[in-house]
Formats: sequence, C-alpha cells, structure tokens
Amino acid sequence: PGGGAGGGKGGGSRGMFGLGGARGMFGLPWLRTPGDLAKSAARVKDLAAALESEVALLLAAAPRGESPLQASQRAASATGLMDDFSNELCKVLDASEVVRAAHSDDGWRRSASIARDELSALVHNLNRNTSLARALKSSPKAASRGGREGFL
Repeated sequence: PGGGAGGGKGGGSRGMFGLGGARGMFGLPWLRTPGDLAKSAARVKDLAAALESEVALLLAAAPRGESPLQASQRAASATGLMDDFSNELCKVLDASEVVRAAHSDDGWRRSASIARDELSALVHNLNRNTSLARALKSSPKAASRGGREGFL
C-alpha cells in the first residue's frame, strides 16, 4: 500500500479509513500519517496548559466593584474556553480511539493507542483540577444542570 491515509497509490483510495489522500483519514486534514496522532496529542496537551492559565486569570479575585453580570460574563468566558478546548480534545481523542480499535495497520494502532492513553490521562487530570471545576460550576450552563458538570 501507499502508506498514506488513503492507503492507495497517489492517495486517491476511498477505503474505510481514507476519504482521499489530500484530505487525511476520516476527512481530517491533520490525520495523514500515524505520527500525526502524536503531534495532535502534543498540541492538545499544549492547549490544556494554556487553558489552565487562561482560566486561572479569568477566575482570579474579582475586580473591586464587579457587578454580578460581569462576574457571570467572566465565568461564561472561562466556560467558553473550556468548550472550545473540549472540542479540540475530542477530535483527537475520538479519532485515536477509532483508529486504535479498527485500523488494520499495527503502526497506526500503536500510535493511536499511545495518543489515546496520553489524552485519557490528560482528561483525568483536568477532571481533578479544582480551578476548572469551579469555572464549570459557576457557569450559567452548569447552573441549569444543578452544578453537576465534569470536564468531559
């Protein structure tokens, strides 16, 4: 086989895992080689570190004279950042899980398993992060669910 995500010569194969070599596996432009899973997992881990810093800044002590509306907007901003991050995390984690479980190539499965394990550990750590938990509990979205919302 051609070794690329499409699996055929010239990258034009449309098998189960290839939607065309130029587009990447599952039509994901970032998923063309097994190494792309590791790169994407590393990118998500970097985003997680940035997320924690941003949320910490948003949830720092309220400025003097902040109104309840402003506090709610701050919490909503933190929640919005977490929602955006969660979308990026899930793209990589879901693709890793499907590749790990169903791909015919050992190299793809091995790379997917490593990425999935790293990102699962990241999710576990994020779910234990008290700053992120406070942001989720104080958000208007969580209030509508009785404050019971985990990261994922």
